Amino acid sequence: MELRGKKIDNERFSKINFGRITNLEMINTSVDEKTFQLLGSAKKLREITLEGDTITDHCLHSLGNLTDLASIYLESTPLVTASGLKFLPALPQLWELYLKDLNLDDSVTEILEKCGGLKTLVLESCDITDVGVERLSRLEKLDCLSLDGTLVSGEFLANSGFENLRHLSLNSCPIERANLVSNLNRLSELDTLGLSYTPVGDDWLQSIAELPKLYDLRLEGTNISDTGVSFLHGHPRLTLLYLRETSVSEDAISKLKESSKCELYVYTN
Repeated sequence: MELRGKKIDNERFSKINFGRITNLEMINTSVDEKTFQLLGSAKKLREITLEGDTITDHCLHSLGNLTDLASIYLESTPLVTASGLKFLPALPQLWELYLKDLNLDDSVTEILEKCGGLKTLVLESCDITDVGVERLSRLEKLDCLSLDGTLVSGEFLANSGFENLRHLSLNSCPIERANLVSNLNRLSELDTLGLSYTPVGDDWLQSIAELPKLYDLRLEGTNISDTGVSFLHGHPRLTLLYLRETSVSEDAISKLKESSKCELYVYTN
């Protein structure tokens, strides 16, 4: 069920029978805290998306008893803090969590590290640092981690516990070369790596190219040139390569495709 816009007010919301709903999207509605509590009756709810400036910590408390809840998407909810997420470890089915553009700092990871079933975690455009991310190494099932637009430098990668990651996104982060290059050998399962709009340069590519299962590599808006791309020649699995807003030439891309061991798609515009 999709509830979108300010026309979704308390009166309309209170008339909904939530008992059979398994999927709910609430985008920029005008439902207040008190009326939102009716959502506590949605015992079959599996997935919820919440966005807008009426969602508060108190609203989220009503989700704590929804034990079938497996996926939660929170985006652009400026009134939500880490305090409002304390219910998360009590959700036994929770495996997918998206927290994007929220007023969160490292304190939220003290809650997230207790969510043992998490497989996919997106923490984007939040004030998260390496100190906070290190706590997430305790999540043994985690295989997809996105930290786009956070404050991480990559130092957290030196911490054991991230070896099972298949997807790592660090787009628009202040990544430091030494932190990434010296720890990539720990991430042998990685098939997707996002480094767009980071300080990545040609001398980083030699280590990145050694990831044996790399399938999807994003390097948009970086300082990569023809020299760096040459390290990717003959990669056994690379299939998707994003090079928009770089100085890589068409000739270098042609040579890369010729050397590829599988069909390679390169995106430059």
